Amino acid sequence: MHRHQIINYFKGLMTNHTLPTIVITSDMMLNQLVLSALYTLNIRIPDNIQTATFNDSFISATASPPQTAVNIQPQRLGQAAGESIIKLLKEEPIEDRNKIISTHIVKRASTQGI
Repeated sequence: MHRHQIINYFKGLMTNHTLPTIVITSDMMLNQLVLSALYTLNIRIPDNIQTATFNDSFISATASPPQTAVNIQPQRLGQAAGESIIKLLKEEPIEDRNKIISTHIVKRASTQGI
């Protein structure tokens, strides 16, 4: 998705008076495109709309405004995936095919007021 597509999408929502109260993006790259589009349209975060994303990072912490994020613990996800791959390569059984990695929300200014 390109920045101009996001701008046009939000322009349409504004025209129809259907601007959502929050936008949650799947990752920080898409989040940055949304933030840029909202800035261009003079939509203020968190006053007019709130934003959040998945996969907490330095970028989400230092964005303007800092973004609320779901910390999906990518290091633990990678470790679990790596262990499973090694077992597959060694032709060993994988006991826990469905591993649960805990997540948590890091609240920041972008969702102030929720």
